Amino acid sequence: MRLSSRRCRRDDDDARKAQKFFNSAIFVQYGQIMHVESGLCLDAGIVKIGEIMVAGTCSKRQLDQQWKFDHYYYSVDKFGQLRKENECAAVVPAIFIVEMVSCNTHFEPTKWILSKYGQIMHVHSGLCLDASRVKIGEVMQARNCSINTPDQQWIFDHYA
Repeated sequence: MRLSSRRCRRDDDDARKAQKFFNSAIFVQYGQIMHVESGLCLDAGIVKIGEIMVAGTCSKRQLDQQWKFDHYYYSVDKFGQLRKENECAAVVPAIFIVEMVSCNTHFEPTKWILSKYGQIMHVHSGLCLDASRVKIGEVMQARNCSINTPDQQWIFDHYA
């Protein structure tokens, strides 16, 4: 058996475990979040509360985007929180960067909506997650939403 076949089977097994872990009654979307045009993924592998979200190379083998039944997944829960375990994304007022904060289902600044155009819109500010001119390791920002810009189109691995 070739190594690549074993890797694919392991990735499929890991994805099945994740689907069991991410209950569709709670999580609406989950997995890696990839920017459609650049192919970069949201990256917050070792993120701590107060740290910023950056763009990274999409890789199922990378620690911060690993396909395991663990806390390396992003998800959007039924409360509209863009989360990674117990940290949720929020927009920092005035400078419009995206940082990770402690999740609280009643805290409006942690609410996001995935639009039918693939935009991830921050409810409190009305801004969209934007990857224009972003490179690997650079800070993710929120900008005015525009359905005509590919800089704001994102896809999740899984939709419940």
